[in-house]
Amino acid sequence: YLRDDSGQLTFAEVQGMAFTSFQGPLTQGYQANAAYWLRFSLRADDATAPPFILRLRPAWHDDIRLFDPADPRPAPRVTGDRHPWFAGEVGSLSHGFLLTRTAYPRDIYLRVQSVHSYLIEAQALAQIEAMRADTVLLTLYVIYIGVLVVAIGWAFASYSRTPDRVIGVFGAYQFCQLLYYIFIVGLAQIIFDNSLPPAWIDRLTTVLIIAAAGLAMVFHIVLLQHHGVARWCAVAMKVIASIPVLSMLIYLVGEPTRAVAANGMAIAMFSAMALVAALAGVPADRPGGGATLPRRWLRFFYVLVSAIGLLAASPLLAWLNTGWLSFDLYLLHSAIVTITMGMFLSYRQRRIAEHLA
Repeated sequence: YLRDDSGQLTFAEVQGMAFTSFQGPLTQGYQANAAYWLRFSLRADDATAPPFILRLRPAWHDDIRLFDPADPRPAPRVTGDRHPWFAGEVGSLSHGFLLTRTAYPRDIYLRVQSVHSYLIEAQALAQIEAMRADTVLLTLYVIYIGVLVVAIGWAFASYSRTPDRVIGVFGAYQFCQLLYYIFIVGLAQIIFDNSLPPAWIDRLTTVLIIAAAGLAMVFHIVLLQHHGVARWCAVAMKVIASIPVLSMLIYLVGEPTRAVAANGMAIAMFSAMALVAALAGVPADRPGGGATLPRRWLRFFYVLVSAIGLLAASPLLAWLNTGWLSFDLYLLHSAIVTITMGMFLSYRQRRIAEHLA
């Protein structure tokens, strides 16, 4: 790979420059106005065999251009979330290109530019393998969307019967999470391809990334305050939770990369602080506190979600390369919170209803 800090280098210029070798996903964090050039060496192959697919994840990269010496077209081929989905070469949840096989080895180049984190995985897959991978991903996405819809419906139905602050915040958080999920995994680009310009989808993705992080922090603050967390912990978490608000303002003044970078840092800081609050700031169990989680379970929950939250934020900030897990850890984190808190809050709502009766 080669980092172009100016974002202005041409294909002819980068061909004579030194590239840095890498393995696995490329994790380079947030780089405002930069572009990354990736060079891949392809072996000689059977030229009569069907083309294979160069598959690129995740779906949030704005502009991806392919320079292939085997392609006679003068202009590079393009894809990315700022380009129409139907115009892409590969009808997939991920970005990709069809690559012909040649009887001679060759180097191909990708130019990637994005306002989001430069977390890039490239896979060379046969077309049937790419279809299977997309089927698995789509199945998992649909299952989790179904879980989110159930959680949202239950939360608002429960809140309408017995208003409860924790339940209400949980419902709002899950609704924002649903929208965020649809946009971040690339489903929005497919669903709204004919109704919204790609640039709008890209902007909404950035807004939802920030909004979902802010609402998640608000929910955890409300949950921990319900369990009597120490005042100093609550104050520290509220200070960190103000960063997404600042990130949104930074985005509105035209600095999207700095906005999402600050947001990613806030996620890492809040994950660590929530763990400290659960371990050191939650008092002992209260007698008859049936509408709260026992302290040992609350601690276990925050050890789990904080560890996953930190691991999910680390590749985005270029702190750690977690391999293929880098792309799905943040979704695993959301799923654990949704399912675990849904079960606990359902139990809590029953106890509140029994108490009122």
